[in-house]
Amino acid sequence: MKVVVDTNIIFSALYNYKSDAGQLMLAGIEKKIDLFAPEHVQDELKRILIDKLDYSMRETNETIKSLPIKWVDKEIYKDAERYAERCLKDEKDIPILACALALDADIVSGDKHLLSVKGEVAKAWRLKELIRKIEVI
Repeated sequence: MKVVVDTNIIFSALYNYKSDAGQLMLAGIEKKIDLFAPEHVQDELKRILIDKLDYSMRETNETIKSLPIKWVDKEIYKDAERYAERCLKDEKDIPILACALALDADIVSGDKHLLSVKGEVAKAWRLKELIRKIEVI
């Protein structure tokens, strides 16, 4: 199963590895699920770690490198962005949906805009629902 994650999910996992988000990362490490995120998310995560948590650049890079996430270059999903723009009102979520469309992957998020995406476009999971599904796999 391929799933695109947003910044909030990743940050939550880093904040509390015992949380559902932490369990999702563990499922990625255990290869129960393939986790992806657009480079846009990586940039946002770097900014948060440095600006809000005072991580050094070295700590930030090591943290990001340790995550079980495959970072997707914008070139891979740029053709899907125009379609994603028509499906979403929140501009910052467009790369997440476009990445999911380009990879034929699901999305996991707590963001109401992403969760409002219709199933015909892409499957958007609430974190708790996805964790339950992974436990069955």
